[in-house]
Amino acid sequence: MAERPILMTGASGFLGRDCLRLFAGLPAAPGLVLLLRQQARERLQQDGLLRPEWEWLEGDLSRERLGLSIAEYERLARRLGGIFHCAGNVRFDLDLRAARQVNLGGTQRLLELAAAANSSSAIRLRFDHVSTAYVVGRRSGSFVEGEGPGAAGFCNSYEQSKWEAEQAVLAAAGTLAVTIYRPSIILPTSPGQTQPGASTPVWCARVFRRGRLVCIPGQKAALLDLIGVDQVARALVGYVTRAQPPGGVIHLSAGCAHSVALGELVELAARQFGVRPPPWMKPHTFRRWVRPLLWLTLYGRRRSVWRSGENLLPYLEQSRCFEPLRAAADFPGWYDEAGRIRARLRQLLDDLQQAGRL
Repeated sequence: MAERPILMTGASGFLGRDCLRLFAGLPAAPGLVLLLRQQARERLQQDGLLRPEWEWLEGDLSRERLGLSIAEYERLARRLGGIFHCAGNVRFDLDLRAARQVNLGGTQRLLELAAAANSSSAIRLRFDHVSTAYVVGRRSGSFVEGEGPGAAGFCNSYEQSKWEAEQAVLAAAGTLAVTIYRPSIILPTSPGQTQPGASTPVWCARVFRRGRLVCIPGQKAALLDLIGVDQVARALVGYVTRAQPPGGVIHLSAGCAHSVALGELVELAARQFGVRPPPWMKPHTFRRWVRPLLWLTLYGRRRSVWRSGENLLPYLEQSRCFEPLRAAADFPGWYDEAGRIRARLRQLLDDLQQAGRL
């Protein structure tokens, strides 16, 4: 009997493309069924990321039966071996209902498919789910795998909808072999990565270099847990292709010893671009006095810059880092690679300048 294929979502996204590239390069690549839109499939085909034996289905996570016909859906359920859910809406500025549509609703629809497929399999179907380490919400500190927001609440609808999706996945752990992966802040590794998810670090570098920041409303000591997209993708592909699902919650992060303080990051960028850093300001001072004044005095592009960046403010004032205990144990050299993030940041900024993206 042929090996049952894995359904993969998000293959055309920022992280998904790197995963797909690694899958395609494996000597014995797993059988994949990719849930894609037509345009996304064409882009992946042009980039040489699709193996001829892989299948694709045109679908939509926000629609009933994932946008598939009844016949397609039932046929997929009968032969499915697992689900690798790498898709998500990464925007921070959506209202909660819109954020839930894909991040929670799409996950629930995949769990329904997994439940239908489970009845056709002799073993528990595996469900590998990509979440975010920032489901801890407004809490500050060092976090081990599995911790949640507690009573602190969330910084935005993205965090909340991803946490709710995790709870839906965990609720199915009795019948499915579920694993939840929590990446921290994922950095692009090349200037050509333009998908949603890659854009936020590039946006920050661009507005910094062009002098569009009036001030930095944050704490110099705030820690940012940064990890390269290639390191996260290698871990995901390694876990998904294991015969036995790892199970539980796994951080894909740099860890506290290798996280970067915001002040250090600003100085690094200033040296790289040859500019003077904007003045620092306490976040509560900014919110109470400066922000209202900005909306009265800024127009056009400068106002749009501040509006775009408002959802990033909580990440500039709170220290959060995530210990990747399981990944470090499973992948030798994990911490060594994570510790090279500063050198990689400098290289990325240089590559973005050379490519004219800043």
